[in-house]
Amino acid sequence: MLEYDMKELEKKKLRRNKSEAEMNIIKKQFEEAKFKRFLEIQEDYAEGEIIKKEAKLALLNEQKKKEAMKLARIKQNEEFIKLNEEVKKNIEKRKQKELEDDKLIEMHSKYKEELENLRKRKEQEKFEEKQKKQQKLIEIQYENLKRIKEEQEKKENKNIEIKMYKDENEEKMKIEKKK
Repeated sequence: MLEYDMKELEKKKLRRNKSEAEMNIIKKQFEEAKFKRFLEIQEDYAEGEIIKKEAKLALLNEQKKKEAMKLARIKQNEEFIKLNEEVKKNIEKRKQKELEDDKLIEMHSKYKEELENLRKRKEQEKFEEKQKKQQKLIEIQYENLKRIKEEQEKKENKNIEIKMYKDENEEKMKIEKKK
């Protein structure tokens, strides 16, 4: 049972380690996406400076490009937000799964504990039953010994009576002889 419990704890640790590793990968991906986004923003800023210089010649083209870039950023931000939400949902699902696994492990532990308690109770009952049987045997032996002792005492008393009777008879006989 202990070995099984140890294996279950080891499995739980492995799942947690795996979950932590996945979280680290997700964080790393998030950081990379953030860094890429930062680079994109820097690139966009540089392009914006060039566009500003060229904008003097073509103000309408610049506004269209800015609008297109704005829409692209908004779209990217929305996609990024969606990605973050999906990551959060996945994290929440994993946490829920871990909680369910913990509950199952706890239920299993309680079940094992109940089985162990039942086994101990049965062992205690067997022990008490054995003790009762031994006590009964002891009482029977005690009664037998008591009976045997009483019989011996009766025999001894009878022998003493017989001896006294014989001694008395001998004494009487001696007195008779003397007379």
